[in-house]
Amino acid sequence: MPSTKSANPFLKMAHVDLAYAVQRLTRLGMTTVAQVQALGAERQAEIAQLQARVTALKAAVDVGVATFAKRAVGRPKGSKNKIKIAKAAAKVQRQAKPSSKVAAAQRIQGRYMGLRRHLSPQLQARATKIAQARGVAAALKFVESKRVKRVAPAKPKMKMTPKMRAARKIQGRYLGLRRRLSRELQTEATRIAQTEGVAAALRFAEAKAASQAA
Repeated sequence: MPSTKSANPFLKMAHVDLAYAVQRLTRLGMTTVAQVQALGAERQAEIAQLQARVTALKAAVDVGVATFAKRAVGRPKGSKNKIKIAKAAAKVQRQAKPSSKVAAAQRIQGRYMGLRRHLSPQLQARATKIAQARGVAAALKFVESKRVKRVAPAKPKMKMTPKMRAARKIQGRYLGLRRRLSRELQTEATRIAQTEGVAAALRFAEAKAASQAA
């Protein structure tokens, strides 16, 4: 299994080169000072969380070893050790979650980057300057104010003329009567509608439906 140093090429670079690269990225607008600072703060927070987790795991192991030793010498099982183990496990789960401050910063950063992509290049440059000067929260307010709300175009309402209403009424009555006819008569009604129109096909369907009812 390769080590972390060999898998991460940035660890092979000198600190001066890394600082220069970050400065160039900031000048090009590909990142901001606030973003770099936020990532650095996240690293420190993750280190603190890992240290707390290791401490909790060590405490849980110590409690487990003590419990095993008591059982080995024939002592009765007690509830105190179980409570200690449960508390240690719960502490490990709490330490695995990021702090509320880090989680809030990540949400603000993600929303800012997502909205920034939809702005014009000029507005993106202004957002970058605001983030560098006043922080990501101020830049987020700026991009939210400049966001263009997409409104779906309203569908034009088609005005029905009396002629169109009459034609639709004839069409509906024709289709209703056609369903009552036999397959052969339905085929004949379709041929009449295609050659002579729906009105003629309606008269044909009415006559055949009346004859069938009689």
